[in-house]
Amino acid sequence: MTFYIDNYILLKIYLAYQEEKEKEKLKITQVEMVPVTIPTPMRGPGTAGRLLLVKIHTDEGITGIGDAGGVNQDMAIALIKTWEKHLIGANPLDREIILSKSSPL
Repeated sequence: MTFYIDNYILLKIYLAYQEEKEKEKLKITQVEMVPVTIPTPMRGPGTAGRLLLVKIHTDEGITGIGDAGGVNQDMAIALIKTWEKHLIGANPLDREIILSKSSPL
């Protein structure tokens, strides 16, 4: 009897193994918030758009950058600081776990 494994199946097994391996070692080490104010003269003199950039640093040297949109920067910073204790040490690829820990419900 001949046992045959398709290359596609081997690739899927290998990728699943690599993903599990990455989950074990990738950890968030720092959450950095960068408030940005951008002048918007088209809205009138002295007006500005405000963004909050959020940088997530990992122990592997990978940094992810996102923004909190045009929301109140002070409120967004306070909210992210409450999440920080759940983020530090977590794997950024485990979104479900992070969301369940940081959700108030």
